[in-house]
Amino acid sequence: MSWWRYSEGSNIEGSPTCHMKIKGNDILAYYDEENIKMYVEDFLEDDYISEFENKDKAREQLVKDYFNNECTYGYFTNYCCEQWGAGNGKNVCAIAAETAKLNHITMGELFNKYQG
Repeated sequence: MSWWRYSEGSNIEGSPTCHMKIKGNDILAYYDEENIKMYVEDFLEDDYISEFENKDKAREQLVKDYFNNECTYGYFTNYCCEQWGAGNGKNVCAIAAETAKLNHITMGELFNKYQG
């Protein structure tokens, strides 16, 4: 089964960007800062902090860990769902439009490389 949607873009434009891995390929993508905050809050405990010089160093390492470990997705739609909570076709299409524009590729190229 397939679906078709059209979108001019989304409200993620202007969000911070970083390099992520989708389907084993690097891509420049937007990320939700709230996800990082939740990740850091979950792991920034006294036991963890004690392994570093100070709390700021521990926080820096957690942010690196987030991008290295958490920002790896099997497919583009996984990125849309896990990073942005986008589950329906219209939202995925909007994120795809912004991500394709950010990477100077067509949506066809994006879906062939990162979904197909």
